[in-house]
Amino acid sequence: QYPQVVTYIIMMLHKLALCGIIAGRITTSSAWNVDDLDAAILQDILEAYTDHQPSSCTGDAASSTSYTYDFPGTNPDSNWHEEFVQYEEDLFLAAMTHTDDNNRSWTIRLGQGGNMYSHFCPDLHGESMPPQAHISAPWIDEVHQSVSANENLNMQEGECNGDTCPAYYIHGAGTYQGDVDYTSTTPFYSQSLAKHCDGATCTFAAWAQQAHLTTIFTSPIITLNRFTNCGDGIIEHTEMIYNFAPAGSVPNLIDQTYFNVPWSGVRASNLPFALEPDPTTDELSYEDPD
Repeated sequence: QYPQVVTYIIMMLHKLALCGIIAGRITTSSAWNVDDLDAAILQDILEAYTDHQPSSCTGDAASSTSYTYDFPGTNPDSNWHEEFVQYEEDLFLAAMTHTDDNNRSWTIRLGQGGNMYSHFCPDLHGESMPPQAHISAPWIDEVHQSVSANENLNMQEGECNGDTCPAYYIHGAGTYQGDVDYTSTTPFYSQSLAKHCDGATCTFAAWAQQAHLTTIFTSPIITLNRFTNCGDGIIEHTEMIYNFAPAGSVPNLIDQTYFNVPWSGVRASNLPFALEPDPTTDELSYEDPD
């Protein structure tokens, strides 16, 4: 039952802590500190399992790391699709920055789903993420996120009460604007459940959403994302997908059988070249494109 109750525990303890009902257990304050509660739950989920491996980052980049939960305003140098700029403030959850003297500074912005929707390098190429010209998908598709699908149901003929099923894709970022009554003018982003930043690391949990609306499906997925500043311009990204479907559920109805971890986009006008390993030798090499 543990996966099933994680969402409930997070939401209910938040409410009790905010109301001052629970006496201090994690801290010595008179009310339960929500940030400490988030930190404890996120650490437990991401680290308290048999095959957990510690961060691969070496050194300590905490002194060069800063973060904020306050929306700093739209970055004009990101040059987002003008029609969608109005939605960014509602999308924004946190920003994390690395600052150094070697032209490798960066700022990432995280959406309500805890996923990265902006990666900006002021001294190099600028914005890494696409400009969001994808129709009806403001920071929903062409972002860095976890995606999962149930291939037993996804557009399968005869599997939904004898009819063809609708699309079954769960996006860590949120839903396309396909529901005329609810999302055509206001995007619906995945719902933040917990967040915590400390030292060189920011960690997030969110309830991921069925991407294609309208739909007969719900989402049993919690996505967890941890971003660690390794220094020297390097970001370590740790992802987890957590299925909280009730115990006893029919596997074909709730199993996630296909994953893009991560799904991402790149602004080709700023980063036109991709370096990939040779499929036979696994070696990385390239010729100067100029």
